[in-house]
Amino acid sequence: MKVLQAALMKINFYLSYIITVTLFYLSDGLAQYSSLSSTIDSLVASTIDSEYAASVFVSAEGRTLLQKEYGWIDSTKQLPLTEKTLFNVASVTKTFTATAIFILRDEGKVNLQDPLPKFITATPRDKQLITIEHLLTHTSGLRPNYTSEGITNRDSAVAAILNDTLQSLPGDEFTYANENYELLAAIVE
Repeated sequence: MKVLQAALMKINFYLSYIITVTLFYLSDGLAQYSSLSSTIDSLVASTIDSEYAASVFVSAEGRTLLQKEYGWIDSTKQLPLTEKTLFNVASVTKTFTATAIFILRDEGKVNLQDPLPKFITATPRDKQLITIEHLLTHTSGLRPNYTSEGITNRDSAVAAILNDTLQSLPGDEFTYANENYELLAAIVE
């Protein structure tokens, strides 16, 4: 439990500012949506300063409720963010990968305690105790070496990650490594 708490604290440190808004069906009609849209607009506008920028898109029932950009691409040059601004999404993709794992768990296709060899048969002996939970919480012991960077074939990327040496035993310590989520993505696929 201490390892999980430490991992969650570290993840919180790395994620400086992310807002995720999920809308479920609201039965009160468009007036409710309009109010929600105004609330979100006010909240985002009040929190964005010269250090941050955001592009917000909110929809419900096939209708666009809010599509607005906040902040600057470059505050010194006063270049505003636009709907065509490209963002480096980087580790935000980890949220989608984790969500996919939890959907598979809810469908009974994976268990968080499942070991890596259940999904990747060629798992080396030193990595056979790594579980899905270890990967999700960056406690697998994998090194943050970017060993699969530039490799476009999934199986080759997985092999490169698994052929690297462990930094620690699975479950022993938190080490933020993209390799954890690359293996999770392979499991999802």
